Amino acid sequence: LLEQYKEAKVAEVSSYVSLENYRADEQILITEALNTAKVFIRSATSEEEVDEVVASYKAAVGSLKTNQQYEEEYQQLLTEAKENAKTSINNVTFDELNYYVEEVDAITNAKQLAISNIESATSEAELTTIVTNYESLVSSTLTKEQYKQQNAVNFGVGGEASWLVNYRNKTY
Repeated sequence: LLEQYKEAKVAEVSSYVSLENYRADEQILITEALNTAKVFIRSATSEEEVDEVVASYKAAVGSLKTNQQYEEEYQQLLTEAKENAKTSINNVTFDELNYYVEEVDAITNAKQLAISNIESATSEAELTTIVTNYESLVSSTLTKEQYKQQNAVNFGVGGEASWLVNYRNKTY
């Protein structure tokens, strides 16, 4: 009678979980725990001892995460990372009055695109790239003053006035 009970419990622990629902590392642990449980069940001297082994096995396997649990955790972390990325995008500020309309439009459009891309991102690395690219765009966009300085350099220190002075002094 005890032998039949043992074999029924071996069958129970053998079919307790499906390995396909676990990652490779967990599959190894489950297989090792199952083999150990089978040995202890078959060497048990009472039903109570068998039940303790079965309960221990189920508790050990129950503490392992399934693929679905890992995926749910990842999706939760990704959702939080997306919210953080949106916050980072929204925290990038610039004074619109310091920029030409074209630059303001470009930054505004880039912000909308970044927010949209955040929604469809599938990894934290992708989110980091989106935020970094937007921050780089904003920081590298020239202000009105920077355009003026750049144009002054292109035309020489004094701009057109230097050309006139050089022409007058015949030093061109």
